[in-house]
Amino acid sequence: MSTYIGPDLPLLTSDIVAWLAAGMPQEHFYQGPELPKDPGRMVVISPSQGGGLSMEFMFDQPSFQVHVVGPQSRDQRVNSSAAEAERLTYTVDRFILMAQYPASIAGHHVTHAQRFGSGPSPLPTDAAGRAHFTCTYLLQAESGYAR
Repeated sequence: MSTYIGPDLPLLTSDIVAWLAAGMPQEHFYQGPELPKDPGRMVVISPSQGGGLSMEFMFDQPSFQVHVVGPQSRDQRVNSSAAEAERLTYTVDRFILMAQYPASIAGHHVTHAQRFGSGPSPLPTDAAGRAHFTCTYLLQAESGYAR
């Protein structure tokens, strides 16, 4: 018989989306990897390969990608969309990295967050003139597997 009391499932992408949406209610967050048919600016969160289990399965290191899409732009050089998307990217980046850790996300004890590599990077603009940025993050969270 186990004495472990903790979450039944690992930290899910939908949990991260809900946490971000609660902390930044003025923004539009979606679960990816597919981009929704939304003409406005948005933040799409997708699961990514993480660091694996550690400390005898007590902690997991889930990773997720943040994909920021700026507003549509008629500017031929896409400057206004790129500037707005980059500001939003770094606002989300700061929220994730500077959150009060340890934190509880969907009942999971999360000790810290870090970037999984470099900071936010631009992607090519789309046909609607929207700028795109992406960055990947790694969390250390209670796994739900330790028993």
